[in-house]
Amino acid sequence: MCELPFVVPLPGKDRVSVVDGVALILTQIQALGYPVIRVHSDKGAEFCNVRMRQFLRARNIHKSIRPRGTTTVAT
Repeated sequence: MCELPFVVPLPGKDRVSVVDGVALILTQIQALGYPVIRVHSDKGAEFCNVRMRQFLRARNIHKSIRPRGTTTVAT
């Protein structure tokens, strides 16, 4: 498994914009020939909501979140 960090500009942090952005990123990754099996995020409401869960579940993609109180440290 490899991690592929992607970034896409969004008009806002609303749930619709974020799901649309995730959809764009998934399309780009899959166009490169990579399967997407997991999306990892923080616990922000824009990522942890019914719309996102339904979107990912329909594509058989696992959603994981960073445990509360942990930070990511660049090495």
